[in-house]
Amino acid sequence: MLRRVQEFEAVDQIIDQNEAARQVREQQQDIPICTVDDLRSADGVIFGSPTRYGNMTAQMKQLIDSTSSLWLNGEMEGKPAGLFTSTASTHGGQETTLLTMIVPLLYL
Repeated sequence: MLRRVQEFEAVDQIIDQNEAARQVREQQQDIPICTVDDLRSADGVIFGSPTRYGNMTAQMKQLIDSTSSLWLNGEMEGKPAGLFTSTASTHGGQETTLLTMIVPLLYL
């Protein structure tokens, strides 16, 4: 199943002012927002995020930060996981983005 992370309200307001960004959001509106229950019920997960200064996006970090109940109950243990990222430039921080994404998975 395909899921997306919740967008921040401030970012939504910026998107509202940009025609191209609005079109992209509209194309993705039928993709449900990922929940902790989605992660709980998944057989495995693959997380993807664009790079923001060598880190995952704040929106992805917010999703991961919401998973403490899964960690406390060991509900992600043994599930396979993968990561991917993309940037618009060479040496745009892909390696460090993946490193920042893998650390929470080591604990889940």
